[in-house]
Amino acid sequence: MIGFPGLSPCIASKHAVFGLVKTACLEFGEAGIRVNVIGPGPVDNRMTASLESQLSPEDPLGLRTQLSGMVPMKRDASNGEAANLALFLGSDESTYCNGAMYLVDGGWTGA
Repeated sequence: MIGFPGLSPCIASKHAVFGLVKTACLEFGEAGIRVNVIGPGPVDNRMTASLESQLSPEDPLGLRTQLSGMVPMKRDASNGEAANLALFLGSDESTYCNGAMYLVDGGWTGA
C-alpha cells in the first residue's frame, strides 16, 4: 500500500501480489473461489527484526521504535493478530469477501 526507502524489490513484489489478487478474483469468482490478501504493517517477529538489523545495523532497536511511532496505535502487531485475520478470511464468516487487501497495520496507511 505504501513505498519505503531501501525496500524497492520487497515493495514491488507486494504491489504485484495485489494485482494478482484483483485479477484472480475476476477469473475465479464465478467458481466460488475467493482470493484476498493480508497486508501487515510492522509485526513484532523475527523477519521484522532481521529487516531492522539490515536497514539500521548501528541501531536496529531505534529503527523499530521509530517505525512503531509512525503507527497510530504506537505498537507493532503480533503474529497472532495477523493470524486472526487469516482465520476470518478462511472462515464461513467472510463468504462475500473477494478481491481485497485487508490491512493489519494499526492505522499506518491511514496516517
